[in-house]
Amino acid sequence: MDFEEKMKVLQALGIQNKNLTVILEQNNEHNIENVEAGGIGIQINNGVQTVNNGKKEPAGNKDARKKKPSGSMIVKDTFTYRFLNEEGGMARLTKLYQALLPAGWIPKETKHEDFTAIFEGKPTDVKVKWTGKQSDLFALINRLESRGLISCSEGVTKWVITGSHFLDCNRKQFSDWNSQKTPKKSAATIEAFADLLDPTKDDDKKRLSSWD
Repeated sequence: MDFEEKMKVLQALGIQNKNLTVILEQNNEHNIENVEAGGIGIQINNGVQTVNNGKKEPAGNKDARKKKPSGSMIVKDTFTYRFLNEEGGMARLTKLYQALLPAGWIPKETKHEDFTAIFEGKPTDVKVKWTGKQSDLFALINRLESRGLISCSEGVTKWVITGSHFLDCNRKQFSDWNSQKTPKKSAATIEAFADLLDPTKDDDKKRLSSWD
C-alpha cells in the first residue's frame, strides 16, 4: 500500500473515530499538511508522522503539572456539645475532662478551658495533646457522635476537627483515621466516658438511687 492509499485509510478512520491518533514512520521531515478543514492534520517531525483529527492536546508536560499539596487540613471549627447550653452542660464536659486525666489520655497539664473549647461550637486555635492511643480517641469521638452527643460544623468532617485540635504525644497531627478501629479493651471505658455527657444517664442514676 503506497503513501496516498494509507492517507485515504487514515482519513476514513479519523472521520469514524474522533479521538483517533495514528503514528507512521516517514522519511520526510518538518512537513505539515491539512487534509481538509475539520479533518485530519498530518505533521511529520524527525521522521515520525502523526495523524490527528484536530483534537486539542493539553499544553505542557503532564508530569510537570502541579499536584495539590498533600497533608491534613487544619480548621478552627470545633464540635458542638448537644447539651452545652442546658443545665449542667458545662459541668458534664468538666466531668469528661476530669475522667480523661487519671486515665492518662490527656496530660495533667492540660487546661480545662482548652479541652472544653473543643466542644463549644466556637472557632478556636486551641490544641490539646492526646497521650492515649489514637484508636481510643477515634473510638471516643465516634461514640460521642453516634449517640448524638456532639455534632460537626456543616461541611467539616469529625476527623478534620479532631485532627485540628488533638495532637499526638510528639505534638504532631494525627493521620490515617480510616485505618483505626475501636479497641475491645477500652470499649467499656469509652462507653462510660460517653455516659458522662449524656443527661439521660443522670436520670437513670437518680432513679436507681431512689430504689435503694
